[in-house]
Amino acid sequence: MSHWTLENVPLQDALLDLTTASGFIVAAGADLQGVVNLKADKKPLNEVLDQIAAAANAKWRPIYLLSVPRELSQAEQDARQEQQFQSRWAQFWAKSPEDRAKDIQQQVDRIDRMAQRMQQNNGGQVSGRMLQRGQRMMQRTARYAATLSLQQRAEISPLIQAMGKALNGQ
Repeated sequence: MSHWTLENVPLQDALLDLTTASGFIVAAGADLQGVVNLKADKKPLNEVLDQIAAAANAKWRPIYLLSVPRELSQAEQDARQEQQFQSRWAQFWAKSPEDRAKDIQQQVDRIDRMAQRMQQNNGGQVSGRMLQRGQRMMQRTARYAATLSLQQRAEISPLIQAMGKALNGQ
């Protein structure tokens, strides 16, 4: 791994960052909790994984996946993403208002932490790939918000504001 620093990052966020930085899929059970602090300057991936696992008092192991390669068409990819997007929102709206408020705050905090780490690690610049993904998610969320009632829009507006702030490097 090239230069990579995490300070007081929740385990699941650290795994998402590692997946993004390394290109390897790294997953852990939702029941694992921990806070990751690490400074990786050209450390091998296995050493980084050891440190992250230690934060959750866990161990990692390689998993090999064999499959017949099949590339999804762009239309298939778009349909899957839209289905996942709609499913997440349906699950969100099925929760109580209090739980929805907690979820929004957790997402806002996560976006803020990611934006801070990107600024620290990239000199304030969002990588091209992350910027592209963030812009697509922002556009999709804004289009979705336009279909909601004013009350629902107000409920999710902190999320949209955090996304915009992160994309603008503020």
